[in-house]
Amino acid sequence: MATLFKLKVFLSFVSVYFIWGSNYLATRVTLDTIPAYFSLALRLCIAVLIIFLWLGPRKITRVTRRQWTNAFMVGFLLHGLGTGPVVWAIYYVPTGVTAILVAMLPVWFILFEKLLKGNSGMGFVGWIGIAISIAGSLILMGGTSISTLASAPLIPFLMIFFACMCWAFGSIWSTILETPPDNLTNVLFQMAGGIFCNLLLSLLMGEWQDLKTVTLNFEFLFAMLYLSIFCSLFVFAAYNFLLANFNSTLVSTHSYINPLVAVFLGWIYIDEAIDARVMLASVMILGGVVCIRMGIKKTRGGQTSKWCYH
Repeated sequence: MATLFKLKVFLSFVSVYFIWGSNYLATRVTLDTIPAYFSLALRLCIAVLIIFLWLGPRKITRVTRRQWTNAFMVGFLLHGLGTGPVVWAIYYVPTGVTAILVAMLPVWFILFEKLLKGNSGMGFVGWIGIAISIAGSLILMGGTSISTLASAPLIPFLMIFFACMCWAFGSIWSTILETPPDNLTNVLFQMAGGIFCNLLLSLLMGEWQDLKTVTLNFEFLFAMLYLSIFCSLFVFAAYNFLLANFNSTLVSTHSYINPLVAVFLGWIYIDEAIDARVMLASVMILGGVVCIRMGIKKTRGGQTSKWCYH
């Protein structure tokens, strides 16, 4: 049992670190064809359909009203308000600025952990790790991101800021709510909340007008299936599993690793350069994540809070 759990832990961290890191490239492909909010709603619909066919209606109907309502609200925050605005704002805000704001996620996790649970579970070494990882993220983005903050459009900037808060709050909130005990069922109702939110935002933004001129192609279809099956279904199941068993700030370190993975994928597939700056940033980010792991406070029993399985 312990070996199986450790395997699930390993595969889950690989998913949130590396598969989500590939999310950037695939999302860019879909956004060249259909608008942001509708694109997110579509990929979530495909994932929900797959889960429904896999589980069958009997298992889904065993969920209580409180459980599916809570999961729906969490999904409204995570898949909707916590993801949609970031994708939409990419059209208007430089990538570096987006990376800086997303790199602040662990800080929001600690603040909401303190607010909702009364204990952030993070020590001094962990805070040093967060600072090192944020600095590494700035270096990874070329060092010009800070100077572009002042010139970034205000509304998209605030949208990303708000989305990061929603993602962190929704992640922490999900760990104290009564949600469906089956992980895939929980993911299904969360995604349903995300579909509702993104379709609502798509309607409010008038994206339906852009759908009249859509031309589908193989690259779009492949990217959409990849996002639906791997980046949505598999990764969010892994993300929920990690939140339920580990310190949430440690789980949030995906916000540092994902851009790093995206850079190296660009080097592999589209011949983007990897120079000394990228290597330095990589070492800093990975070192920061190690410090965050080391900085998670110990409980009175001597074990790391929410690190060992239970």
